Amino acid sequence: PIAALEYAKYTQVFGRTTPDDKVSIVSTFVEVGNITLMCGDGGNDCGALKAAHIGIALSDAEASVVAPFTSLDKSIASV
Repeated sequence: PIAALEYAKYTQVFGRTTPDDKVSIVSTFVEVGNITLMCGDGGNDCGALKAAHIGIALSDAEASVVAPFTSLDKSIASV
C-alpha cells in the first residue's frame, strides 16, 4: 500500500497486474479521494470492480455479476 500511494501521485493507468494488486491500486486511489473507474473482463477483476466507484465489465463472465455496468460491446473502445 505504501508503494501504491507513491505511484498514485504519478500514474493514472495500470495494466498487467495481479488481482490483489488491482484491488490495492483501486482502493488506494479511493482512499486519497480520487474518483476511480475499473474495466475488467474476467473473474480476477471482481475485487477491483467492486472497489472502484465505477466498475465496467467487458465480459459475460463472473465480472459482469459484480460490476454495476456491463458493456454489450466487449471492446475497451466502447468505454
